[in-house]
Amino acid sequence: MISEIDEDLHIDDLLNFVDLDQDERFTTISNTEKELLLESAIPANTRKRNQWAFKILKTWNEWRKKYWAENGGPSIVLKDFDEMFACDLDYLLQDFIISARKENKEPYPPASLRSIISGIMAYFRHQFSRTWDFFKDKEFSESRKVLDAKMRELTRHGVGINKRKAAPISMNTENEMWDQGILGDDDPKKLMNTILYLLGVHFALRSREEHRSLRFGDDSQLKLGSEDGVEFLKYREDCSKTRHGGIRDRFREPKEVIVYGGMTGSHKDLILLYKKYISHRPPEAKTNAFYLKPLKNPKGNIWYAEQPVGVNTISMVVKNLMKFKEDSNFYTNHSLRRTAVCRLNQAGFDIESIKKRTGHNTNEGLMAYDVVDKTKIVAQCNALYGDSEKKDTEIMKERAGSLFCGATINNCVKPKTNDETIENVMKQKTDSLFCGANISNCTFKFYLNSSNP
Repeated sequence: MISEIDEDLHIDDLLNFVDLDQDERFTTISNTEKELLLESAIPANTRKRNQWAFKILKTWNEWRKKYWAENGGPSIVLKDFDEMFACDLDYLLQDFIISARKENKEPYPPASLRSIISGIMAYFRHQFSRTWDFFKDKEFSESRKVLDAKMRELTRHGVGINKRKAAPISMNTENEMWDQGILGDDDPKKLMNTILYLLGVHFALRSREEHRSLRFGDDSQLKLGSEDGVEFLKYREDCSKTRHGGIRDRFREPKEVIVYGGMTGSHKDLILLYKKYISHRPPEAKTNAFYLKPLKNPKGNIWYAEQPVGVNTISMVVKNLMKFKEDSNFYTNHSLRRTAVCRLNQAGFDIESIKKRTGHNTNEGLMAYDVVDKTKIVAQCNALYGDSEKKDTEIMKERAGSLFCGATINNCVKPKTNDETIENVMKQKTDSLFCGANISNCTFKFYLNSSNP
C-alpha cells in the first residue's frame, strides 16, 4: 500500500490517473490507481492522525531498542511491526503508554494519549491488514487497563484539563469587522474572505475541508433560487466529516440549508455578496474550485485567477481576520461553526432545528460547540447571593443606582417615563442616558454579583 497520499488529493483527481478510452465502455486500472482510491477512502485528517500516532510508536520503539542495547533489557525477540501478533503489540503498548512523552518532555494529555492509541490501531488495520480492536478485544485487556490508569493519573495532576477550543465570534465583534473594513466587498481578497466568513457562519461549515471542497458550476453544493419573490442560497452537502457517502450513508439524507436574501443591510447580504463574487470569476475557468486566488491587479471585471486558493491559505482566513482583536482567544475557521451553534442556541432555537442546520448527528456533539450564556451565569450568581426573589426591575435599579457612584454629570437629559418595565429601563439607559451630557471626574462601579452595592 502507498504509505502517504498528498493531502490535496481529492477523489475527483483520481480520474486523471485513469487511461480513458472513449471507444470502450469499461476501462482498465493499475494497482497504483486502486491503491490511491483505497487511500482516499480515509479522510485526510484521520490519515494524518494515524501516521502521526504510528510515527510516535516507531520513534519510541527505536529509542527503547537503543536503550536496551546500551543498558541491558529483557531478553526477548524484538519483532518488526508487520510480524507482530496481538499479544506482542499488547505487551509493547503497556510500556509505551506509561513512558511516552512529547518532544518537550511533557506528558501527553489523556485525550491525546487515547487518540494516539486509536491511531496506532487504525494504522495496523490499514497498513498491516489486522482486524484488531484495541477497545474491545480481550487480547488487549492489559494495555486497556494501563491506558485507563494512566489517563486517571494524568487527570488527577491536571494534565489536559484546559482544552484549547476555537472561540466563537460575537455579533459585536462581527460588527466591528464590518465597521473597520475587515469584512467587505471593495477588493478581491476582502470579498473572498467575507464570502468564506458568511458561508461558514450561515451554513455552519467545518473548518477548512468543507470550504476547500466547495465547487462552482452545475455540480456545485451552492445553488441560487427564488421563493415568493425572495432570493435564497441553498447549500446541499455531498460529503463531510460525518457523512462520507459510502455504504453506511446510503439511506442518510444529506444536510440541506437555506439562507434568504434581504434579511439585513445590503452590505451584509450574503446573496448579494455571493452574486458579486461569482460575477468576478474568470469566464469559462478551467477549474471548478469555488475559492480562486485573488488577483493583486484585477483585470477589469476579472478579480480572480484560474487557480484554486491553497488549502493552507483557506485554513488561515479566520485567524488573519481576527488579528485586530487583541485578546487571548483562539480563532480558527472552526470558530465560524461554533459561532453558528452559539448564536442559534442563545436565540432560543431547539436542538433538533439547530442539528439540521449544522449537520450534527448527536445532541452531545452539538452542545460541545456551545458556550454558557453569561446572562445565565449572572442569574445563577444572583440566586446564590439571595437576589433570586427580587424582580428584574429591582435588580436593574440597584445596578443603575450604583453605576454612576461618585460621578459628576452635567447637562444630562433624564428620561421621562413612568414605564418601569425592564425593556424600557434598558432602552433608556442605552439610548438617552448620555444624550447631551458632559461627564467629568467619573468613576464607574459595577456590582453584577452583589445585592449590597
